[in-house]
Formats: sequence, C-alpha cells, structure tokens
Amino acid sequence: MDDELDELEPYFDDLGFEPEEEEEKMRELYARFCDDFIENPIDVNGVVVVIKQALSKHVGQPEYFKEFKHDFVHTITRQGNISKRRVFEPQRANRVHWIKPVLTNSNDARIRTFQFTEGNGKLRDYFWFEEKDFVVVLEKVLPDYWLITAHIVDDKLKLQKRLWAYKEANQRK
Repeated sequence: MDDELDELEPYFDDLGFEPEEEEEKMRELYARFCDDFIENPIDVNGVVVVIKQALSKHVGQPEYFKEFKHDFVHTITRQGNISKRRVFEPQRANRVHWIKPVLTNSNDARIRTFQFTEGNGKLRDYFWFEEKDFVVVLEKVLPDYWLITAHIVDDKLKLQKRLWAYKEANQRK
C-alpha cells in the first residue's frame, strides 16, 4: 500500500527564486491549494480547516499575486529580516501541496502535534512532520481551524523547545 506521507516530494524539480518568472507554476500551485482548501475542504479531528477568503494585499509581490487568496501568498512567502515585508520562498511554495496530507494524517505517529501560545497570546496547534522537516500551524477560530502557515523547519531547536514545553505543561496536569 502506498504511504501518502512517504511519497511527499517538492511539486516542481525546478522552481526558481523569481516569482515573476514562475507565473505559470505559481498558478498551478494556487489551483492545487484551492482544490485542497476551498473545493474539497478537510477537517482535523472534526474541526474544518478554512482559509481567509480575502485576496492578497502583501506589498512587494508580483502583480498577479493580488489574484490569489491571502493565506496562499502568506504560506509561500516569509517575513524578511530587514524590510519586514514578505519575501517569496520557493521551498515553501514547492511544498504547499504537503499541507493537506500532513493534516489528514495528523493521527499518524510520525506527525508530532502540540499547542503553543505565541508571543501575541494566541494558542496555535502545530502539526510537525519531523521526518520531512515540515510544519503546519493552525489556529482555532471557533467553529473552525484557520490556516496560519506551513513551511520547512529551518530552526529545529526552536520547534523542539515548543514541543518540550507543551509536553512538560501536559505532564503537570
């Protein structure tokens, strides 16, 4: 039997760093994202995962990004260290199709799930596929889950500390 998680690979072999030159590929990824979260919504433990219906208003992105939903553009970009503007991140974009399989397999032992209270006080649920260094972050906005982000883990220690804090807090209960 095929294992959906084992088969996860980047969507394109050659996705470049310039989204202006990758419009056709970005539109294909966006169509996949819409199929996964708008046309065929999923639930995680009985809670439906939703995305913001607003279109992207992220500054400094290609003009055609304004045709995409906010959460898609947020997921394929990351906040820059200096400008604080969102910057296209091909590794994130090339794995946008991993979000749904990670969430639909969230009860698989390879997906580490935990909660963490962010600096802004919001409690978020993390779904970490450690084997592939990929994490999906959701926030419960009752009655739904809201997709916050998903990305390659580039600071494994930071995520590990959040997991440890969660486990420690739950052991005290």
